[in-house]
Amino acid sequence: MAGPRLSLLNLARAMKVAALLCFLLPWATVSCSSGRLTEAAEFEISGAPSETIALPTGIGLATGSVRMLQEPPSAGEAPPANPFARPDPFTIAGAVLILAAFALTFVRRALLAALGAALLAGGALCYAILVRLPRTAHDYTAAMISGDTRLEPGQLLQMLEVRIEPGFWLTLLALAAAVALLIADRFRLPA
Repeated sequence: MAGPRLSLLNLARAMKVAALLCFLLPWATVSCSSGRLTEAAEFEISGAPSETIALPTGIGLATGSVRMLQEPPSAGEAPPANPFARPDPFTIAGAVLILAAFALTFVRRALLAALGAALLAGGALCYAILVRLPRTAHDYTAAMISGDTRLEPGQLLQMLEVRIEPGFWLTLLALAAAVALLIADRFRLPA
């Protein structure tokens, strides 16, 4: 009976390592329709090309090393600081919780704690990418065009796009697989 138990735990560990490796992939794309925020008077939103502003990865968000590929033109004199230059605490918490969940699988009586850590990691990463990242991108762009009276806030929301990339979904998928394997191991029916 030790064979199936070890294989489920080893698969769960492998899924957590895969989730950590997915931190190297792009998680989101922040783009702006045609990048001409200050030319809104003659800007047509539908069908306009999109220019990438930032391409954050999980490791970039955790370390605060996401660089802006291009900055939208600002209405003021000096553009605001890069909002992704500070480490994101929820992405860091997610990575630390994945590491903790991985380590806890080696402790015999801590499998439920490992399960909880993996679930909390998924929650922290979802909040970081699905809630905080779009809000940060919108706040940054709003600060860039704060002096431009030709642009209404509704137009800004239509111009800025935050698209979640497959790297983030693969991270969540690996975490979900690890959780499922831990549950299968914990509540395995005796043969």
